[in-house]
Amino acid sequence: MSDPRLPFDIIAVIVDTLGQEQNMATLKSLSLASSAFSPLCRKYIFATIVLEAPYAEPQRDIGRFVELFCTNESDVPNYVRTMVYRLTKFDLKTEYFTQSLPALMQKIVKVESLTIVSLGMGRRDWFEIPHPLRQAFLQFMRLPTLTHFKIRKYLNFPLSNIISCTSLISLAVDRVHTLDGEPPVDVSSPPRIQEYATGRGFSGRGFFDRFYQMSNTKLANGSAALDFTGLKKLCTQFENDNDVSVIRQLLKATQCLEVLDLEVASGITFKDLAQMTTTSAGTLKTLHVRVIGVNTEQPDPSLPDPFFGLCEELEAMKNCNVVETITVSVGVPRPAQCLNDDGWGKLDRVLDQPGWPKLKHVALNISIDSLSRHRETWKRTMDAIPEKQFAGLLNNKMVDFVFTFSTF
Repeated sequence: MSDPRLPFDIIAVIVDTLGQEQNMATLKSLSLASSAFSPLCRKYIFATIVLEAPYAEPQRDIGRFVELFCTNESDVPNYVRTMVYRLTKFDLKTEYFTQSLPALMQKIVKVESLTIVSLGMGRRDWFEIPHPLRQAFLQFMRLPTLTHFKIRKYLNFPLSNIISCTSLISLAVDRVHTLDGEPPVDVSSPPRIQEYATGRGFSGRGFFDRFYQMSNTKLANGSAALDFTGLKKLCTQFENDNDVSVIRQLLKATQCLEVLDLEVASGITFKDLAQMTTTSAGTLKTLHVRVIGVNTEQPDPSLPDPFFGLCEELEAMKNCNVVETITVSVGVPRPAQCLNDDGWGKLDRVLDQPGWPKLKHVALNISIDSLSRHRETWKRTMDAIPEKQFAGLLNNKMVDFVFTFSTF
């Protein structure tokens, strides 16, 4: 078919609907059906490019990609908004990744989201990436369109690269260590981070310390090198006392946090969480927390609080909050805690009372070790928990309470 019979506006609506539904198969078929469809479909077909060389004939497939982009008549680079690189040490030695790929990246100038992941065991040194490819990454990071950046499993990554992302609003960092001794960087308009997510492995060389230090570093114009005062969403972990200290300072610097997603490792508690979030008491709407219980097989009346101090902090937040959603996930490697008749009900007693004017949704998931020899016993105990310990929330018509039980 050369010319569609439907009005162009109707075609555009159809294509946009398919694009929003991520129906790539239909979009690709439409793009081949008519020249009128092609530009509309390409906006979605080429919006996200994932570069991950397959084990079978990687050079041939990457070669096709390079050829598509490097053709002078090609308009494909204009449609790219998201770039994802998943690189192995073998990729970095091929001609396509060291020469052809950096060349084609020069043509892509409207990237909004960039992800760089090191595949394989362990972390890879940032400077193992060939210089032309590193420069191309840096060019992406300096684009005025780039708003989302994620990096995973790299050593010696310069934090100055992040400061250069002047339009950045969302940052995700996982198992990354920073470069020591890098010179100060000055930019006229540093990024104002609105979403910040961290993965594991921040303690090694003080990543959190260095990162927060940059937020306290002043540039020549007096502004902070990294501005967290406008942070709206934080996803992170308490893995050790150092993490707790740094995250406490980070939370105190925020003024409009809306979503807090926090994981606590065994041995760490939620102590002072209410105090940490005081500056965002009028904006914090969603609280997601995950905890890992103690490793014990026998019931013991002296077992620690299964919520690791969360209920006490929620009690302190009462009467001064706008929280709408609270989800709690508790992992119990050895489920002796499940025998504690009063332990789980603490959450019910805290939330089923005045002081939570906006609360609409509460969810609790308890997961136990699937290999435990007492698994069936624990399951029967879990099944009885909602009626025995959460009668208040179950009968609360203003709150939707969901209890789930799972194994891991």
